[in-house]
Amino acid sequence: MNRSLVVLEMLRNKSIELQMKSDALLSGYVTEQVALKLAQCDIEHKFLLKNGNDLELSAYKREVYGKLIYAYQKDPDEDFYASVALFFDQKMNRETEDGLIFSWEIKRQTDRVMIRLHARISDRRVPVHIQVDRTNPQKNPQERSIRLIMENSKSEKLLLYPYVTQIFEDYSELLEKLSLLQDMSVLERIYEGLEHTLFEGRDVARSLTRLEEEHHLKMDEQRYHQFLSCVNNPYLKKRWNAYKKKRSLTKPEYEALMSRLISFLKPVWEERLAGMVYLGSWLPELGRYLD
Repeated sequence: MNRSLVVLEMLRNKSIELQMKSDALLSGYVTEQVALKLAQCDIEHKFLLKNGNDLELSAYKREVYGKLIYAYQKDPDEDFYASVALFFDQKMNRETEDGLIFSWEIKRQTDRVMIRLHARISDRRVPVHIQVDRTNPQKNPQERSIRLIMENSKSEKLLLYPYVTQIFEDYSELLEKLSLLQDMSVLERIYEGLEHTLFEGRDVARSLTRLEEEHHLKMDEQRYHQFLSCVNNPYLKKRWNAYKKKRSLTKPEYEALMSRLISFLKPVWEERLAGMVYLGSWLPELGRYLD
């Protein structure tokens, strides 16, 4: 039997076992295979995955799949767009041993490359949208193992964009836009990142200073109180609830979400406004600082 037909049959059986839609499992499988293929080809570790949490069975069951977001570690003199396009043309094989046949289109945006990839398996076509953001080289990428859909006893390693860097990039966008924030994935990434990452208060204070200097944000008392007021903002709450519904998320509720985001910055920011440095430690398992 054709290898691609064997894979489709295995996926159909797996979907029955897991009690989930076969189309969702197929799309999740293809997304996973594209991420693994990129990781295997990327011998220089240029592509760091930003949405690693979407490569999980729980995400596929919520029908979250079909998108990969990467940070590309650009060298100073490197042509970002040309390098990404060349990588796909030279490194991404058009056909895999599992019978997946890839084709793609690449479009340039400001500091970003968008790739519309299609994987054909037998008579099925599965889209995967790949977003590649330009970034400076990261010293400490995170390493993460993912369990394979079809072989749950096996796992593969992927390199992730560092949680710490991602958290403060997202805080920068939140603090700049506040109630005008449209991209609710910013809030989700911060919430999840704070659940996994240990911080020292002095490092958070330094990061706030960098936000002020590099992103030209005035981290003054006015912005501090505007940030605190987000917890009672009906427009943000409405957008978050709509985002949760679209992503089939059961938690967190908006109040719990903002409580964590505010708890992380509040004591550090208050001490900073008073001209002092907060020395507590953020413990992710507790969701608060320990003085």
